[in-house]
Amino acid sequence: ILMILTQTLDGAIVYANSISSQRFGIEPQALMGHQLKEFFADPNDAATLWTLFEEQGSVRNYEMEIRTIAEGTIWVSASVHPMTLAGQQTLLTTLYDISEAKHDKVVRKLAEEALHQSQAQLRQQAQEGIFQTTIAGQYLNVNPALAEMYGYDSPADLVASITDIGTQVYVQPRRREEIIAFVRQLESVTVFESEVYRKDGSIIWISENMHTVRDHAGALLHYE
Repeated sequence: ILMILTQTLDGAIVYANSISSQRFGIEPQALMGHQLKEFFADPNDAATLWTLFEEQGSVRNYEMEIRTIAEGTIWVSASVHPMTLAGQQTLLTTLYDISEAKHDKVVRKLAEEALHQSQAQLRQQAQEGIFQTTIAGQYLNVNPALAEMYGYDSPADLVASITDIGTQVYVQPRRREEIIAFVRQLESVTVFESEVYRKDGSIIWISENMHTVRDHAGALLHYE
């Protein structure tokens, strides 16, 4: 799975995992500063991706060709999501190779699982609290920053302690229901401010961004 972080405005690459540099055939440091669109086989894909992103707030499973030094042109499925890291707005682009099985559902399922694992590794590096929750309101996983913010000893401690986010985290009754209602209607929301409880019972204010995560058929999997 190729994972790439780019600047929101100019598309310059600011982070790429080791697999990305290997597939592109460029050393990691040399890859920094390049624009991701430089590797698109069809220049029109850059405009199409940006249009989809502006209309939907994110892009999922857009099939396109990219050029690599190591392997020539390959087909990939691209997903783009906004992400805030260290206070900077960036775009997380993930690409997985579908050259040999563009329509093979089994291969895609395996690729999705690998993608989730790679994303989890990236979350561990983030300074902001990042989480995934079930539709019913339990945490699936959280990063260390969120556990620290909420006063828990570890991510595992937070996940095990909170069984109902709506009643145990939010101070205002039905606050989670309000947020989820907007997310279901708009697919994503930004800067939702709420009061929440820390582990010791103290209260802090937080600002949340949240979006839906769906499978290829459009079924809702969880919130992030």
